[in-house]
Amino acid sequence: MICLNSSYVNSNGEKVLCDICGKKNALYKCKICKRNVCENDFYDEIGVCKICAASLCEICKTRLSVTYCQYCGKLVCTEDSIQLDNVRRICIECF
Repeated sequence: MICLNSSYVNSNGEKVLCDICGKKNALYKCKICKRNVCENDFYDEIGVCKICAASLCEICKTRLSVTYCQYCGKLVCTEDSIQLDNVRRICIECF
């Protein structure tokens, strides 16, 4: 896939549609999941699609979360949380 005239096109020269809405032309690629997305489904300031943005760790804001902190309820990734047992994690801020 290549970028041509600010839209992605496939090897046949056809414009690629947004992987989220399926309606608009894809202008961006999410740096986390690699989805091709339109301007409505992309957060340019962080370089990720809406789906990944909703799942980002609330502490580092760069890695995908794995669960919620058992105490404060923040979404946390493995690096910014401590495992209490086989199921529960708490964020490094609550720890």
